[in-house]
Amino acid sequence: PISGYISKIDSYLLGKAAGLSGAGRETLESVIDPSAGIVLKKQYGDFAKKGEVIAEVHGKQEKLDGISEFLSQAFAFSAELPPERPLIYKIIT
Repeated sequence: PISGYISKIDSYLLGKAAGLSGAGRETLESVIDPSAGIVLKKQYGDFAKKGEVIAEVHGKQEKLDGISEFLSQAFAFSAELPPERPLIYKIIT
């Protein structure tokens, strides 16, 4: 990763990484590990320096292999501040 503004966070890839950590079920019989998951330290539009922690992964060591590939693809960086996005897109009544 490079230094820059976080311009994209792919929630699908984050979800896959969280599932691999033990935070989700692969099958109906799978057990969810309550200590597993991902903590985002930065969000869309935040500036991150190269080498800075932007996400922490928690889980059993044997389940963490391969997760870094999902996480590295889940974030995109830009030299410019990305456009502001609305928190709420539409209210449905």
